[in-house]
Amino acid sequence: MMVLLALACTHSGTFEALTYNVAGLPQGLSSSDPERFIPQMGVLFVPYDLVLVQEDFAYHDDLVVGTDHPYRSEPAIPVEELVNDGLNRFSRFPFDPVERTRWTDCNGVLDDGSDCLAEKGFSTALTHFHDKAPVTVVNHHADAGGSEDDIATRASNFAQLAAALEGVDGPILMAGDTNLRVDTRPGDADTLGAFLEATGLQDVCTALACGEEHIDRFFFRSGDEVTVEPQSWRVATEMVSPEGDDLSDHPAIAVVFSWSF
Repeated sequence: MMVLLALACTHSGTFEALTYNVAGLPQGLSSSDPERFIPQMGVLFVPYDLVLVQEDFAYHDDLVVGTDHPYRSEPAIPVEELVNDGLNRFSRFPFDPVERTRWTDCNGVLDDGSDCLAEKGFSTALTHFHDKAPVTVVNHHADAGGSEDDIATRASNFAQLAAALEGVDGPILMAGDTNLRVDTRPGDADTLGAFLEATGLQDVCTALACGEEHIDRFFFRSGDEVTVEPQSWRVATEMVSPEGDDLSDHPAIAVVFSWSF
């Protein structure tokens, strides 16, 4: 009887999330073809319950064409630099106001990824997958480039993010463009290891033994009352034009998560 009662009181569900660097720098600066490709993306977001995008800089109005998510963030207004943080989200679940934080450190103005021309950083919002299943969802875009200064700056980025997440007691879902190439840069591997140890987060690809190494990643952590676990990981290969061209210079990564309490 006690087991049946416990089962009756359990609430659970699943959702599919996508992280995608949409390569939305202005035409000519982007390594993709944003004027052609970004208007094709929105309709491909429809099957996903939660979409976290990076580099949503210059073509946001084109990106939202075809989307039908009832909850979405408004782009940040750049304060000091050429472009904003490029971080936005589309959701079928309500979320609290998005809080945006700029990285304390960046590296490169006209070199090393030119990160200092954008107000890159991370954004957080408490997302309600159920009235009693709030999850802190984190989107981020770390410093790019392979120089020693870039590697050191990324270490600073993730230390800053880890410190910010210290105050989060409940479950966390995090995704974005880490720019961490842990298989070829020992410094990046050290940064990722230190970040996971400090936050208690797990890399979805590692947890599911996906067998592929990408800089675009998902992370997760359960809370005391709400459990969040990945069920599947894949590259979203449908993000191509009718002619078969990749819509971005990054792959889109999709993960099915389960939640329960």
